[in-house]
Amino acid sequence: MKFKLKKSVNILLCFILTLTINLGLNTKANALVEKAPPKISSCEITDNRQLLVTTKGYKGMIQYQIFYSQQNSSNINWNLVTTPDMVDGWTLPIGGVNLTKIDLSHLKLESSQYRFAIRVKRSGEKGKYSNKYGEYDDAYSLNAKLEEAASKTPQILNASLNSEPRTLDVSFSTDTYSKQILNEIYEGLTRIDHTADGTNYIAPAGASKWECNQKGDVWTFFLRDNYWSDGVKVTAQHYVDSILRSLDPITSPVYSFLLLPIKNATEFNTSKIKDKNQVGIHAIDASTIQITLEKPCPYFLELTYMNVMKPQRLDLIEKYKDTYGTDIKSIVSNGPFLLKDWLTQNKITLEKNPYYWDKNKVKLQQINFNIMRNIDTRMNELYLGNIDFAASLKPEWSEKLQNTNKFNLMTADKATTSYTMFNQNDKYFKNSKIRKAFILAENRTEKIKDIYKGVGEPAYSFCPTSIPIYQGTPIKKAIKSPVIKLMEENKDPKALLMEGLKEIGEDVNPSNMNITLLQSGTSPMDIESAEFMKKSYKDILGVELKIQYEEWAVCMKNTDDGKYQITQSTWVGDYNSPLSYLEMWTSSAGTFNTGFINKKYDELISKAKVTMNPAESFEYLKKAEDILIYEEGVISPSVFTKHNFFYRKEVKNLMYNPFTEFEFKYVEISPAL
Repeated sequence: MKFKLKKSVNILLCFILTLTINLGLNTKANALVEKAPPKISSCEITDNRQLLVTTKGYKGMIQYQIFYSQQNSSNINWNLVTTPDMVDGWTLPIGGVNLTKIDLSHLKLESSQYRFAIRVKRSGEKGKYSNKYGEYDDAYSLNAKLEEAASKTPQILNASLNSEPRTLDVSFSTDTYSKQILNEIYEGLTRIDHTADGTNYIAPAGASKWECNQKGDVWTFFLRDNYWSDGVKVTAQHYVDSILRSLDPITSPVYSFLLLPIKNATEFNTSKIKDKNQVGIHAIDASTIQITLEKPCPYFLELTYMNVMKPQRLDLIEKYKDTYGTDIKSIVSNGPFLLKDWLTQNKITLEKNPYYWDKNKVKLQQINFNIMRNIDTRMNELYLGNIDFAASLKPEWSEKLQNTNKFNLMTADKATTSYTMFNQNDKYFKNSKIRKAFILAENRTEKIKDIYKGVGEPAYSFCPTSIPIYQGTPIKKAIKSPVIKLMEENKDPKALLMEGLKEIGEDVNPSNMNITLLQSGTSPMDIESAEFMKKSYKDILGVELKIQYEEWAVCMKNTDDGKYQITQSTWVGDYNSPLSYLEMWTSSAGTFNTGFINKKYDELISKAKVTMNPAESFEYLKKAEDILIYEEGVISPSVFTKHNFFYRKEVKNLMYNPFTEFEFKYVEISPAL
């Protein structure tokens, strides 16, 4: 039987409290001339009967004791709560600043009105007060009515992931699978939220508010009261430590470049300065963070919900070392959910986080992410009701799901670019004409039809056409795309290829080229995509392509190590700006190992990052993308992907944002009408 808790809390002075709950008349214990004793600042019981209590502001070690009584009985009968890890009814010592969770579910209380008395004392010291139940420093009264819940619908969501996350370390996460999990178990300074009409906006999260000076280069964030899932209070220093760790020049995480707008971040990241205190981020106090930028940054607030700006605990990083982020014991949460279980290559389970500051808005009790690589497997599991939503690329599955009348359809712009990347350290692809010939050989329209089943848009630029300059006019139709310009100037891709081969002194017959495509994944869609590329290069260029299939993690490592000639990949923007797509190709970013270095490109991106003028930013970014594709042929954009998501009608309030994936914080399971 499920119950829903209705709480009414009465905070009384200690001597009134003890008289009211009939625990006996207080008498002064031996006079103490020590620091001020702890006072219970808040107490509540969650809907799954977890007692949460804290002594805000007390930094010493404390212990708790809990009594309860059923109020509708004729005689008040106080019962002491005991668990195996308690000593004489007192909890083990714990830090006073932490939020303590005490499980009451084992009491199996029936539906009724209850009164709880919670007492606290300094660990190992005499209490300020005493009665027949012993000494204590402070007491708190909590009235709670337990009644049968109105809804019996299990709040469990069954989802899927196409692949397993490489790590849940926020500094080193680079894939969309980890991004989805991290968005649910961590709370950054901000979150992406939605208005009633579905418009995305940046909402307060870990920070309750923020301020920016008139110049735009100093940001101050004020944290709300929040706790990690082990009860430790989230502090400003946790955010500071995380950002400094992501800038570490020794480990050099991939996404460290996103933090370079911070004052002295570049110098610290490149070891030009050693003192981390010179980096422009400081904890003013436990709940205030001040970030100073090198220059005003028009998109800075867009970074505050990203993984590299989410908090971390150095004590756990030090404890678990190389297993941090992959060992479930190393991961604590400060977001809506916590990591409950991780079965490698099978399933990841999240559970509602009772310590989360906004837990009352979180309806789901559990999310199961089943790892399913095969699209037909996912679709069949959705059809059978074993998972609650999935993306459908195949028309036959879309039709089959729609015919059941059990699903809603969501068509989402994923702000994702599928593209082919060339290794410029290869003997062939060091030549720009050869790279451009392969760009021109991509049959984008047919690729969408055959591989993406008509869901998508041909990509003639790398930055998706829906992305605004920043909070302004979308790029779409504003410029002539660089691939279009290449197509207009080079009507014969094969002839361009032969010119390039001649320039490097190789056999000009394309059929004699030794080219291997490094393909990520071995699913039917992966194989279909690779075979499509093989046919396109054969038909248009006369190249006999070989294919090397590798699992995603192996493919990523080979790419990082430069062990490839060409490879297909996708890029999902991290924040809503063209810079999220174009900055990654700068020489200092280190995101992909292509061998591309261009000083002019770097300068244009640097200028676009600091100008507050949208027209100037547009010009810088337009010229940069021309260098990237039209002049240098570094990459070959092919498709701007869109997805048709089918989700069961029982799933309410499901939200999608291309920069943080799905948002499950507000999801609720209720019977379909």
